Amino acid sequence: MKGKGRATDDAPKPKQAIPKRKSKNAPVEMNSKRPVPRRKLEVEEPKVVPRDPRFLPLVGEFSSKRFQAQYGFLSEMHTEEMKTLRDNLKRARKLLAHSPGALRAEREREVQRLERAYKRAESVVNRDRREKIDQDALERAAREEKEKRKAGKGSWFMKKSDKKELLLKAKFDALAASGGQAAVRKAIEKKQKKESQKEKKRRPFAPGQPAGAGGGAPRKRAHGAPGGDGGRSGKRRRVG
Repeated sequence: MKGKGRATDDAPKPKQAIPKRKSKNAPVEMNSKRPVPRRKLEVEEPKVVPRDPRFLPLVGEFSSKRFQAQYGFLSEMHTEEMKTLRDNLKRARKLLAHSPGALRAEREREVQRLERAYKRAESVVNRDRREKIDQDALERAAREEKEKRKAGKGSWFMKKSDKKELLLKAKFDALAASGGQAAVRKAIEKKQKKESQKEKKRRPFAPGQPAGAGGGAPRKRAHGAPGGDGGRSGKRRRVG
């Protein structure tokens, strides 16, 4: 029986007759019915690749000069917003100073909200001012380099260190023009203080001080050291 069954399974299946075409140029007619496979066919969905239109090659290269020409009105809006918030904050503080007890908590919250908004607006205005100073300094350096090339000087590319020094000099020049040398000294002292604080955080303790007196963690006394809890004798004394 087994042999018969195996012979029956291995027997070639008869080929289906292909229907004749109406003409030699006509397509072959075939049955569209196909057996369903045991394994489920996985339909691969196209992978969604996120893209930022700002960085596409079709947009072109970024030009800070053109951006400033098109969106320069934003810095003026930020300045006007800061002035409006400053006036509102002054008015709210006056109301808080002469407010009754029932309205004091609400007006305190309003003053705090206006203070936070004013600080944000002030930081935005300062950022716009710094960007304008940096942009003017870089454009001035580019013009000078262009004139030198016309005079016959070879090509020169600014290094990161040169750029940093140029922007720092432009910042101090702007401070001297607005607040004088006192503002420049104040900015330098503030920067030096910030650098010294970073240096103190990096080292474990200040020089000339014992460990634990500076920023590092104090050392723990070893168990059994004299003067501590472990200084007692390990032997027990017999009482009475």
